[in-house]
Amino acid sequence: MTEAIKLVTFIDIFFVILLVLSSSFSGVFSEIIYFLAFLIPFAMGFYYSKKLKQKREEIKGVAEPEEAILYLDLKRVKSLLPLIPSSVAIVFLASLVSSLLLSMLGITAPPVEDEGIVLMLIYHALIPAVLEEALFRYIPMKVILPYSRRGCIIYSAFAFALIHCNFYQMPYAFIAGAIFMLIDVALDSVWPSVILHFINNAASIIWIKYCSEELPSVIFVSALLVLATLSLTYVLLNREKYRQIFTGAFAKGESGSIGYPPFILLIITCYIAAASLFM
Repeated sequence: MTEAIKLVTFIDIFFVILLVLSSSFSGVFSEIIYFLAFLIPFAMGFYYSKKLKQKREEIKGVAEPEEAILYLDLKRVKSLLPLIPSSVAIVFLASLVSSLLLSMLGITAPPVEDEGIVLMLIYHALIPAVLEEALFRYIPMKVILPYSRRGCIIYSAFAFALIHCNFYQMPYAFIAGAIFMLIDVALDSVWPSVILHFINNAASIIWIKYCSEELPSVIFVSALLVLATLSLTYVLLNREKYRQIFTGAFAKGESGSIGYPPFILLIITCYIAAASLFM
């Protein structure tokens, strides 16, 4: 597993470097580098995951079954739907609590351009959901999951928090990363986190755009809590079913040293986050 962790971490470091580079430019050039920051590391992860798979097959002497993480059948959809409101509510409330605590320290959220709702949903909800889940859920599932399901969940949450490179988003990004990957691993598909990520981002956009006044914000949070309560009630009533679904997600798998790359990622991202406070 150590080799898998090193590979994914260096890919994430490469992503962060390109992301910082994109912010150094403006206009079309910045957008090109931004998309390359996802596409190049994704291609690297996809290519080297094949190499690791071949190595595992040579050691075991048997071919591994074809992966199904890009497939989402009707049974998985039915299992996912009741989890959406509670998952979104947990991540959203975590973001509110972390923003409140950080605001006491003088750390505020980065500004979001107030564009039309359709453009905001496309640029700040749909595109990030697809790109980030491809790189930070799909690639770890291809590279780390064959060695350790638990390790895959923990690493995904750790890296997803750090790559945001600001202290405002890191706390709830960790929670979101853990929830998204846990559900992906339990359902053996990357699509649940794509759906959850989009809905969570869409909820945040609606909050920013329409809930600046007290009444709309109270209605929004109340509706979210009601839906989350209904969601959790359904899960509790069907707890045996969901216990079976999630039991396998906590399998420890192989053990081994995580190596030094995650600490390099930690140092780089925290340095960027600290530096941004004084810019």
